[in-house]
Amino acid sequence: MASRDAQIRELEIRALTKPLNLLLGAVIAAVGLAFGLWPLLVLAPVVYLTLAGTTFWSAEEARKVVESGREPVAALGDDATFDDPQIDDVYREAALEEARIREAVSQSPAPTDEVQAELIGLTDDLRSLCIRAQRISDYLGTVDAVEVRKRRDRVAKERDQADGDLRPTLDRTVGALDEQLETVATLEGQLRRFHAETRAVIGQLGSIRGQVVRLSVGEADASARVREQLTAARDQVNVIATALEPDPESRSDPD
Repeated sequence: MASRDAQIRELEIRALTKPLNLLLGAVIAAVGLAFGLWPLLVLAPVVYLTLAGTTFWSAEEARKVVESGREPVAALGDDATFDDPQIDDVYREAALEEARIREAVSQSPAPTDEVQAELIGLTDDLRSLCIRAQRISDYLGTVDAVEVRKRRDRVAKERDQADGDLRPTLDRTVGALDEQLETVATLEGQLRRFHAETRAVIGQLGSIRGQVVRLSVGEADASARVREQLTAARDQVNVIATALEPDPESRSDPD
């Protein structure tokens, strides 16, 4: 998952180096120099910075930045599905809240470009988390932990009764099965954490929608509340991403 700070830096660079922004500023400055119109020399950087600011807060530019840093995946919506029913439910609920927020944003007369830009990154991150959770679910679906534990106990019993030459091999087998059981337990815990934390994020999306509605009816403190809720949701998503990261000491890869 791309770093939010890195995305913001890339968006700043795009805003400052967009050819149209540079060209208009340069043309105004050139005209000022050519005809001795010094006010145009003052106006040129103002125009440039204004255009750069407009680009930075553009939802379309934010989407381009987000999409440039991710692998191609289906858009958040009804056309994407996940095999795990619980993960698919999370995805559907997030998609529904996203659609509702976008509708509320479209009906708001107040400036909402910042909300749209943050929403793009937030829902993209949620989609990526669902993909990672599905990979874990796929792996767990191929492993019967009860049977692995029974096999481990049988091999351990055989090891205890084996001759010395065979014991090291059986020791390694028991160790491998113990490691597999440990991996299963870790991944099951990560999946439980994913479900618990994503429910919290979906609740925060609902709260964000409420704040956007308040913003649309002119409540003065709603803009700050929207930013606070977006920050809280982003932090929650980062918590989930960290929870789904593989244990650095783990020696097994479920993929």
